Amino acid sequence: MKNNRFVAYLAVASGVLMQLCLGALYAWSTFAAALREEYGFRASQMALVFGTTIATFTLVMLPAGRWVTRYGPRKLAIAGALLFILGYGLVSFSGGNFWLIYLGAGVIAGAGIGCYYTAPLTCSVAWFPERKGLMTGLSVAGFGAGALLVSTITEMLLEHGWHPLTLFRLLAFVNGFIAFLAATQLRLPPSHPVSETLSPSEEAAVRVDRKYFWSLVAGMFAATFSGLLVIGHLKSIGLSYGISPHTAGLAVGVFAIGNSLGRLIWGAAYDRFGRLCLPAALLLQAVVVGFLPLFRVEGLFLIASFAIGVLFGSAFVLYASDLASRCGSKALGYVYPFVFLAYGASGIAGPLCGGLLFDTFGNYIASCAVASLLSIGGVAVFVALNNEELLEDVRGFLRLDPEND
Repeated sequence: MKNNRFVAYLAVASGVLMQLCLGALYAWSTFAAALREEYGFRASQMALVFGTTIATFTLVMLPAGRWVTRYGPRKLAIAGALLFILGYGLVSFSGGNFWLIYLGAGVIAGAGIGCYYTAPLTCSVAWFPERKGLMTGLSVAGFGAGALLVSTITEMLLEHGWHPLTLFRLLAFVNGFIAFLAATQLRLPPSHPVSETLSPSEEAAVRVDRKYFWSLVAGMFAATFSGLLVIGHLKSIGLSYGISPHTAGLAVGVFAIGNSLGRLIWGAAYDRFGRLCLPAALLLQAVVVGFLPLFRVEGLFLIASFAIGVLFGSAFVLYASDLASRCGSKALGYVYPFVFLAYGASGIAGPLCGGLLFDTFGNYIASCAVASLLSIGGVAVFVALNNEELLEDVRGFLRLDPEND
């Protein structure tokens, strides 16, 4: 029993370390600004690379969700780490060729992250099924914290004259190697053996009501569209409104702190308040993102960046936790990747929309307005498709008797 506990804690800790190493994804705006300065790329080009990374990431999650059940989390995570090393290594030797950067960071590294992401998520929830929200938040918190670490170090090295492509080489070999070592420590509990197929009871459990499924897709798309639009351009947004380069770069790290802490906060909140957290997070996001262009004082800009990070982090905890709560942990491998496709779509649409609107209007006001309105739309769709369940949750939260309504 004690040995199983040690394996469980080691698997969770390894998963956090793995995600920490791959958090470079959300430090992209720091690299994008440096690449634009060095090679003259357009904002929309850098947004396309970032969006393709997200899209590839989510598309690969579809088969990866089944591979983690069939082959186990360790083999899948090791494959992801090797692809990450290959992709970022290619970027570092690209010589500034846009299509090599696109292939390395957008396609190959994106595929690696897709393999890598599912493994610790499934593993952590399988070991601690009674704490789905917290384990979901904890297992992916490192993804946000990694962006803080990478963006901070990157800014420091850029200020000391490092070439951006050299930094990609550093990421490929340092982060990739640590991720590889952490991947070797993943194990599923004895109650979740590796298997080719689901049992009849498991197959019945992962069948999801159509309305419920589409409510998750709509909510995930709206939540991640806003966050990805912001993080894909955050440093450029700050610079366009007169924020100093140092503070604009710091905002990327602050966003990452919020993203990481938000996954823990919303995971614990879900364990307490349940499904009500999903529309609440979207509504708060609509307000903060909509008013982002008004935060032109450096302190307020950092606070707003932190808040958006917290709200963005909610998307990666709440939807997975609600699905696992309703359909069991196996649904994270079989159903959640399809919900996560919405993240891939927003990965293309969000950053690219932000880049194109900036190229058209010369500012990010329209970009933030579109993101805010989309978040409101996400609330409307989620509530419309889950109105009965949400009313029951409200009654339970307020301890009301339905007969006295």
